[in-house]
Amino acid sequence: MYEYDIMVSMRFLSEEKGGRRKLPPIKNKEYTYRPLFKIENEKIGYCCGVVIGEYINNYSFDTDLMDIKIIFLQFSEVKNKLSVGKHFSLYEGNEMIGTGCILKIRD
Repeated sequence: MYEYDIMVSMRFLSEEKGGRRKLPPIKNKEYTYRPLFKIENEKIGYCCGVVIGEYINNYSFDTDLMDIKIIFLQFSEVKNKLSVGKHFSLYEGNEMIGTGCILKIRD
C-alpha cells in the first residue's frame, strides 16, 4: 500500500459555516477518518481516508491551512480526474466540512 495517493492543502470549515466543531479523530496517523472527496464541479464523491498528522489543539477553523495526506478506496477511479492545483471539498454526508486544493499526486 502507498503512503498516500494525493497530498492536499486544505482548511476545515467552522461549525457556524456548516463544518465541524473539532478536528476529525486521529489514531496513530492511520487513515481512520473517511469523508467523501468531491472534485470541484463534479457531482460524484469518492471514498477516501485522511491522515491529518499531529493533532492541533488550537486549530483556527476557516483560516488555518493544513497539509493532509489522502488515500482513495479506488484510486484508479479518480486518478484521471485529478490535477495539481485542482480544488475539492470534503463532505460528511451532505455537509461540506472542508475545502482545499491538490498539491501532489502519486505516479
